[in-house]
Amino acid sequence: TAWLSRGVFEEADGLIGMVGNIEYAMDLNKLTREGDFWVPEEEDPTEEKKRDCSAPFHLAPYLGKYGTDIPTTPDALALQALIAGMVDRGATKVIIEIDTDTLADGRLDAVEFNVLVFTNFHEEEEENGEEMSAQIVKLFETKLTDKAVHSAVVNAGNKLGRELMGLLDAREIPVLPCALDERDIA
Repeated sequence: TAWLSRGVFEEADGLIGMVGNIEYAMDLNKLTREGDFWVPEEEDPTEEKKRDCSAPFHLAPYLGKYGTDIPTTPDALALQALIAGMVDRGATKVIIEIDTDTLADGRLDAVEFNVLVFTNFHEEEEENGEEMSAQIVKLFETKLTDKAVHSAVVNAGNKLGRELMGLLDAREIPVLPCALDERDIA
């Protein structure tokens, strides 16, 4: 979802930053954990072949050489440094994938969101499902407060998504529902 959103925004709006579990990037530039442009340590072994690849941006040519051992949601200071670096380089929007395991530790406290997107969560599949569910609700409650500024996209085909839609509807926050089955968007 984050990659699809990134592509749509890039086509419509220019430079978009991405903080996610595959890479931190802006435009075609992969960023390091510190927010600097990533530079490979050796030449791309496929450079002369110019092959097409479906893997994300910079990772395919170096598969197996440079891992993606980055945290989906970096610590609060690193996240602020990444966002500031992207804005300084001209990013108009930043898409941040949020790992549910990091919701309770304050990593997002200083981040202002305009739009939150809830795609999916299965409480029964998670070790601390009920606690994680409560953290997701808290994120939406605390970050989406001004109906003139904030909005949400919510999976209406999910139990927690329906709970979020009710919460946001009661607060008059604009919500765009989505679902695999159109009957869930009633």
